Amino acid sequence: MKIIIDIAFYQILHIPLIVLFFSFFSIYLTLYNKFFHIKNIKNVAAFLKNGDRKEQSSFGVLISCIGTVLGIGNIIGGGMSVKIAGPGVLFWILIACIFTSSLKFFETMTCLEYKKTHKTEGNISYFCIKSSFGKIGIALSLIYILCFTFGYFINGLLQVNQIFTILNFTAIYKYLAAFCISVFIFIVLKNGILSLSKFMTKVVPLMMFLYILICIYSILNSQNGFFTTFFIIINDALNPKSAGIGFMIGYAIRRLCFAADIGTGLSGTMSSDIKNDPKKQGVISVFEIIFVGISVFITGFTVVASGIDMSNLSGVSIMQAAICQTNIIKITFSIIIFLFGITTACSCGFLAQQGVKVFNVKYLPIVILVVYAILTFFSHCIAFEPILNTLDSCLILAAVINIVAIFKHKRFFYYLTNKTK
Repeated sequence: MKIIIDIAFYQILHIPLIVLFFSFFSIYLTLYNKFFHIKNIKNVAAFLKNGDRKEQSSFGVLISCIGTVLGIGNIIGGGMSVKIAGPGVLFWILIACIFTSSLKFFETMTCLEYKKTHKTEGNISYFCIKSSFGKIGIALSLIYILCFTFGYFINGLLQVNQIFTILNFTAIYKYLAAFCISVFIFIVLKNGILSLSKFMTKVVPLMMFLYILICIYSILNSQNGFFTTFFIIINDALNPKSAGIGFMIGYAIRRLCFAADIGTGLSGTMSSDIKNDPKKQGVISVFEIIFVGISVFITGFTVVASGIDMSNLSGVSIMQAAICQTNIIKITFSIIIFLFGITTACSCGFLAQQGVKVFNVKYLPIVILVVYAILTFFSHCIAFEPILNTLDSCLILAAVINIVAIFKHKRFFYYLTNKTK
């Protein structure tokens, strides 16, 4: 898998090839559909009004997707973005949201429209890929689904591992917490997407509210304050002598695409049972990128406002140093870390199940769930460093194959995005 990483991050004019790939398709599809997904954001409240208690709702899907992508990595990524690319990268992350969100929009539309005319179960992107590439479609769809399933399976375990690494449980409580987490994940996932959505709609808004609250409180009590921090970011973003505007834009796209799992098929899979117009659900999925962009931005903004020295800090320790050092804030931040990790772990387990459903083997999804729950218990003592490159390679390869398949549907969806009723 190392060769995939080497190719993906091979630099052309100091920009990784994978960033150029995401940039091309994001900009092309945004211009191709004439900013349809952005212009219709104003209608999202009306688009969310569908479904009943016995059906998967558009709101439940949106919250489930947000809960999946808003993992611990977003807390880490915001601070690391500022450290690597400078404060100005935060401005370019928000700009990048406009263009990269087109990939979420087209992904969701492609899957739901395909679902209308084909009986599929599980990951719809698998079937779209299979039908899009002619004779090699079977091979590419198989590579895609194996990468998708393995990637999210391991990513979910990694999220739980990060909970224990960051929160530093004592030995006795570590095993008790691991048992409770594994049982809880099994209970949530055994009843499928409705159970997952019910859990997500209760927890995700709470964790987002708490996180934004402690960030705002920390900013208001920071060294630089709100307005000074704002001017620092804008000045750095537009100053060619800082980290370089090109570098910041490239890093912003890279950070956003990986943080929001763009192109992997996540949104299409989560939306597979939705009874909503494909283009409306596509517009709703744009908010996944918006919330990821906001979470990374507010994390970075808090770090810049704090004025801390990041030279000897990395990962989540940057944000831990940036927030106000009161006991209540520290405790709240620990709760947020736990919630960010557990929501993503639950969703990743569901996605892994959906991945194997395409093989139409009756008991395979429940086998995956049982194995996932068992490994969740042991995840705190698993060394993930040796397989991180494999994890990244799987999700990169899945995204590349799926995005190309989406691109092959572009003419069909040009009609959908522009037709009137």
